[in-house]
Amino acid sequence: MTIGIFGLNRGDLVQGRHNAFMTRGAVLCYVQLLVEQNREDEGRQRLAAMREEPHASVLHAMVNVMDMDGAGDVLGREVLNALKDPRIRKMLNVGPN
Repeated sequence: MTIGIFGLNRGDLVQGRHNAFMTRGAVLCYVQLLVEQNREDEGRQRLAAMREEPHASVLHAMVNVMDMDGAGDVLGREVLNALKDPRIRKMLNVGPN
């Protein structure tokens, strides 16, 4: 009912969620690259920024589904690999896999 009452499936909102999903995935992959280059402080700054911006709930949802069957199909393999990286999980304060 909430979706209908507030019109949460309007095209602009659906597109906004899609865009937020895509950019968060790109940032996660970039953070993994930074970590591999021993630039964890820069990675932490980028993850902190994602947690504070308007679509932070998209990152939260990505973390919530990463251990579900088919997560790689939804998130993409690169994004899933970044989310499952123990160093990134630690930065996100997500428990071990």
